[in-house]
Amino acid sequence: RRLLKSRYARVFGELRALNKNLKIAFHCDGKVEWALDDLVEVGVDIINPLQPDANDSAAVKKRYRKNLSVWGNVDTRNVMSRGSAQEVVEEVKKVIRTLSPGGGHLLCSNHTIQATPRALDNAIAFYWAAHHFRGYPIRLEAGCTGPHGSADVVQRGWAKHITVHTCHGFSHLGTSQLRRAVYPAVTDQDDIVTCQQP
Repeated sequence: RRLLKSRYARVFGELRALNKNLKIAFHCDGKVEWALDDLVEVGVDIINPLQPDANDSAAVKKRYRKNLSVWGNVDTRNVMSRGSAQEVVEEVKKVIRTLSPGGGHLLCSNHTIQATPRALDNAIAFYWAAHHFRGYPIRLEAGCTGPHGSADVVQRGWAKHITVHTCHGFSHLGTSQLRRAVYPAVTDQDDIVTCQQP
């Protein structure tokens, strides 16, 4: 606080002097709840990633409401890396249920998804759930199970709903793996997956 708070305030103030509509996103891994009051005070609008195994997401949402948006929060340490596709769908629903009411949530993984044996199917399950449960009013149907793997996505015709945007969270997995998972069974590739790398 003594070393950094005033410096961040000065930098963010200079940026806002250039563009008063600028939104400041701040990245900090690990436990960050203790610093959120100070970060909001100096002008942070969005916190990334608010790791769920280190922070109380529900408490952060309740405390900051419209004053701080959360970018991330789908667990990568256990669920995305080692869980089943169904566990990924349930994790996405839980995160939406906790952080999305009232807005102020950018759904994303909380960190890089490692290239484990489950990573490809789980990334597809994540994209499917993000597409299926997006929007307002929030509807999280209990009976909706989602995909059980890349072959299931193609078989059920869900592949046409997947748009892949590679980012920090999926960098280790590789967009080409996602492409190969859904392309073999379809003819019009461009209608299936759009790959955009910022």
